[in-house]
Amino acid sequence: MTYYYVPGTEETDLKKVIMSLQNLASVVATLQDSIGGLSGSPATTSAYGLVKLATQTDMEAATDTSLVPSISVVQYHPGVAKARAAVANSGSASLLEGYNIASVNRTGTGTVVVTLTTAMSSSDYEAIAMSTLSPTVQCSAIPSSSSVITVQTRRVDTGADIDSGFSLVVFGDQ
Repeated sequence: MTYYYVPGTEETDLKKVIMSLQNLASVVATLQDSIGGLSGSPATTSAYGLVKLATQTDMEAATDTSLVPSISVVQYHPGVAKARAAVANSGSASLLEGYNIASVNRTGTGTVVVTLTTAMSSSDYEAIAMSTLSPTVQCSAIPSSSSVITVQTRRVDTGADIDSGFSLVVFGDQ
């Protein structure tokens, strides 16, 4: 390391500057070692530290609790909803609010076909629907393909099909 003398600077001030520069060089070297070798203490709920980010495969396996998901891979965890919808249906179906829902289409009394924007990986997934008129209306969600779910609503007392609004949530692998 090269040091330069500035005229009018006290010798003690120069010694302080040199010590500060040496300390800074030591800190930089430590940081380079930590970053280069990814060494250091792991992060905890009460202390800063290093973390390893989860990949899509890690999230789908859902077994390693030491990994931290970034926002881009959270969606791949099996416990996270892959789609949701709030649907109004009183003779014609309309999407009130949703995520990953391409369309809703009433195909008959008590029957609404919901199409997902991004399909599931197979037709083996869970779709859960609940009528907004519960408990007087029974609601069934039936996946018919990787991107289509048929929701049927029926009166509990008579079993007759009835148009009813509903909420839908979809879980599984996408």
